[in-house]
Amino acid sequence: MVDLRRYIKIKEPYHERPNRENTLFINIPSVFDYMNDKSNIWEIGDGQLTFSENHFEVKFPKSRIPSSLLQSPYFKVKSTPSGYRITASDYLLSDSYYSDWTIETLHAFRSRRFWAGLLVGAGWDKFVNEKYLIAADELVALNYLAAKPRGKVLIFDAECLQCEYHSGYRPAVFANLRKYIGKLSGHQTAFIPPGFQEFDRVKAREIIVKSQARYIYLSKYEDYIEKLPYSPGDLGIEKIYENANAAIWKIVK
Repeated sequence: MVDLRRYIKIKEPYHERPNRENTLFINIPSVFDYMNDKSNIWEIGDGQLTFSENHFEVKFPKSRIPSSLLQSPYFKVKSTPSGYRITASDYLLSDSYYSDWTIETLHAFRSRRFWAGLLVGAGWDKFVNEKYLIAADELVALNYLAAKPRGKVLIFDAECLQCEYHSGYRPAVFANLRKYIGKLSGHQTAFIPPGFQEFDRVKAREIIVKSQARYIYLSKYEDYIEKLPYSPGDLGIEKIYENANAAIWKIVK
């Protein structure tokens, strides 16, 4: 089985947020997607596939059911005497929002003068929350990452104060609020060191190797597109997933 995906009612990712890339990424949420990740398949062999209106069954499969299907929020898996029954779940997918400190408040926290001012009653008005966006396509990418084998994930350490957004709420990555990546994927995260984009190929590759990471997660919103400085071959990585708002790379050597 090389392709299994769930056709969920979902808003088109570029409906509110313009596409600033040369490629149109509209990727239906998948469990198996051989075109993007050739290792993510289910070898059924001479097993039997039977379909009904609400589910399908796999009888006598050649190999065990992959964890990516067992952990997928899009399907429910039930064991049967001869194999498995897979049914679509009730999972609903949409943009997600949460509140955290504003960018201005986060910057104030880094100032000694701000903390000193609190002692004399100044600066208390700086404690302000803002509602942030995690796009549905980013949730899809994080669901995909959650089903992959455990390993450290490298993420950018950057903010974008002047980045334009049309979704009503600022994407969380613009404020460099990225804890949700580890929380929703279930993986440990670590920041890519500052200056990584300016390092030469050898140094950049050395940093990736020393990190002992397994994946690299990049976010994308409108004009804000996180990119790596060199070719996949130079860095020893391969892309395993990409959609409108995220790209996932696997470190292979």
